[in-house]
Amino acid sequence: MIRSRAIAYVLMGLMLAGFAMPAQAQELLAEAPPFDVRHGAAHLETLFDIGVEDHFDDASRLYLGLLGSLDRNPASQERTILNRHMAQLALILPEDLRQQVMDGDLDTPPESWSFKPGAGERLFTWWRSQDPLPATRNNERLEEHLQRVAYAEEMYPHDDHPTGLDERGEVYVRFGEPRDKISVEYADRELGDIVFQPGVVVNLTDFPENEFWGYGHIDRAAYFIFVKKQGEYRTAESNDLLPDPLRSGFSAGARGRQKVDMMLATLRVIYRQLAPLHPDFLVRYSDVVDYSRGLEDGSLSSQAQAPYVFAESFLVRAQAEDDQAYGRRETFVPRQATEVLREKEGLPLAMRTARFLDDDGTTRTEIYWSPQPGGLMSEDRQDEKPVEGQVDQYIIKLTVVQKAGAYIERIVNVRHYQITDLPATREAVIPVQSMVVEGDTGRYHLAMQWDQHLPAGKDRVRDPERVRLGPHLKVATQRADSLMALTADEAVLEMSDLRLEFVPASAKQAGTFETAPYPFETVPSEMTLGLYFEVYHLAFDADDQTQYEVGYTVERGDDGGLLNFLGGRPDEQTTVETPYTGSDRTARESMLLDLSEWEGEGALNVTVRVTDTITGQQVERSLQFTMRR
Repeated sequence: MIRSRAIAYVLMGLMLAGFAMPAQAQELLAEAPPFDVRHGAAHLETLFDIGVEDHFDDASRLYLGLLGSLDRNPASQERTILNRHMAQLALILPEDLRQQVMDGDLDTPPESWSFKPGAGERLFTWWRSQDPLPATRNNERLEEHLQRVAYAEEMYPHDDHPTGLDERGEVYVRFGEPRDKISVEYADRELGDIVFQPGVVVNLTDFPENEFWGYGHIDRAAYFIFVKKQGEYRTAESNDLLPDPLRSGFSAGARGRQKVDMMLATLRVIYRQLAPLHPDFLVRYSDVVDYSRGLEDGSLSSQAQAPYVFAESFLVRAQAEDDQAYGRRETFVPRQATEVLREKEGLPLAMRTARFLDDDGTTRTEIYWSPQPGGLMSEDRQDEKPVEGQVDQYIIKLTVVQKAGAYIERIVNVRHYQITDLPATREAVIPVQSMVVEGDTGRYHLAMQWDQHLPAGKDRVRDPERVRLGPHLKVATQRADSLMALTADEAVLEMSDLRLEFVPASAKQAGTFETAPYPFETVPSEMTLGLYFEVYHLAFDADDQTQYEVGYTVERGDDGGLLNFLGGRPDEQTTVETPYTGSDRTARESMLLDLSEWEGEGALNVTVRVTDTITGQQVERSLQFTMRR
């Protein structure tokens, strides 16, 4: 039993990682006993206790095994275990996916939850889609999630919550360690002089335990205040940092004025500590300090609010501003954020893809890319800079993982590019590079990773595929999700994607129209652009000729503000149509875009529409770029 269960764990781990299993392995998995939820959960808790980061492989397999158990009808005790893991996972799941895998609102008791058929497989697919570094064999985002959960369960437990965490722990699972983290301290001389006096009803114990967490690296609106209430930390507002006795009872009388002075002193202490962490608190701190100073030296104008009015209105204002901050957080802050790539220096890079149909009916995808000007250089790496008399050399390793519809890994493509003779300038560029992957059908996904290295040795290497990689410098990742293979049905008119191209200056000078792919989003207005595309399954007429019409439309995109300012109309467009005749069912066409009449700058949409005039079938493709002057 132990051996068969171990086999099941290993095979399930391979399957969930995206590896295709041979028939014999699938038979072994079918014969193995079902995943034991209680055993798996206990083992996973043990790994959490001893350090999950040292056992990521085992922890990932166990965790995914637990999720896989959702697809059968788990017993009551098993469901309790799975509910805890699902509640933690729901913190980071897209809401539409959560609704696809479970019934019941997260605010309802877990006993009322139920899991929909196929829940486990949907979650496997989602986790595979979250892998941030496709060149590695691990899913670093899944590992990060497990590490965050293990830490949160240790540091921020709360057994009465479905997640087993207090609200700090739930935020930690979503975003990780905050960049700014403080507790507002009240043991301050100013409070000692004004608030903590004999006979005053406010004591130090009345001031709440609290924490401020800021995630400014994620979004300006991503910050949280937690206050301990009834034994647990809960998300709160800035007014909750005041003790209850200092939030009411203001009046024009002596006792009411004393409360105002105590409240203002407390606000100064609170906002003095919060102001450096977020601008939302800076203006409040300034206003409180200015009003307090005016009270002390008598410089308040006759139009100024009375102290008790100021105190009451300030609390109302703080409440309203906190409500607005909450709205911004809900609108602009993502549901989750990963730190996996933040520890690596990014390689700024432009990339476009284009699909083409091969003779065997499968789809090939061309990937063309280039680092942004100066992107290969780094100011803080002295070992990158060339010394006099030497040339720069870099090796860029590109890994492209082709994945089937459920993000199951199909083929891993790896290619090395040797970059030599790079000018020692901050705006150095290299020619556009390309890579082709083949054999896709149906729905597929591409995950790409570029790793920039120095060569291991100083000698020039002729074959970049045989070079030894030296220090790792930068990384870039991009995804092309949910691509659809082109149809191989010869009765259906089909068309490739548009490949955006440009005419190099050398070609212009030579009077030729040689082009090169253009991967960048922004296009200088003086650049000559072209489009390349292919048309498939054209019909023959009685004379074995194809007849088709190609029209292209250029129209302004959404960001028409600057165009309007410059006098352009955002709805204007240019359309050109041209008839063609051929002798092959596949047509390969190139055309130059005439943008000379377009004024201003901004987003442009280009649509090419092909009509088979024999069958009447029509197909079109579009792309977008931004023109700059």
